[in-house]
Amino acid sequence: MPIGSQSSYRYIMQGVLATNPKSILDLGIGFGMNGCGIRNWYDLGLYPFKTKLVGVEGFEGYRNPAWELYDKVIVGNILEVIDGLEVFDMILITDVIEHFDKQQGVELLNKLKTKVSKCVMVSTPGVWIEQGEYMGNKLEAHKSMWSVKDFTDLGYGIVQDGTIDDMGHMMITADFIKR
Repeated sequence: MPIGSQSSYRYIMQGVLATNPKSILDLGIGFGMNGCGIRNWYDLGLYPFKTKLVGVEGFEGYRNPAWELYDKVIVGNILEVIDGLEVFDMILITDVIEHFDKQQGVELLNKLKTKVSKCVMVSTPGVWIEQGEYMGNKLEAHKSMWSVKDFTDLGYGIVQDGTIDDMGHMMITADFIKR
């Protein structure tokens, strides 16, 4: 779905505030909620925004007014556009990695380490959720299930461990801090 889990959202926004990035790449923006949070809580809703915010979304049908909060939105497949992008201070990939098969996901998460100067944050359901296309978007199909071990094996730290939380969700949120 073109939305993320509200239980991970707070950890993502805390990560943005702690990282203090000047540039953010948001992969798989869906309806653009990360952009709304960044502009509201990090940039304080004031123009000119202090953060360069670039989004990538594979499905043009999700375009809506929230996309206007991004400096640029690239409509295209993440795997096809990532090599052509510059290095960002922070990269967000929230509720997206489960839409790739495991091998592609591992390759992408490793590649993101080379495209970031400070922090990558990723979130995904901590339990298998069957999902097919949505609004005619075949990219919405879930293709892989991720575990805490999958992320720690790739050098990511665990922020949210996939156990049921106070919102009734089971989400994994992980971060890679560039040293």
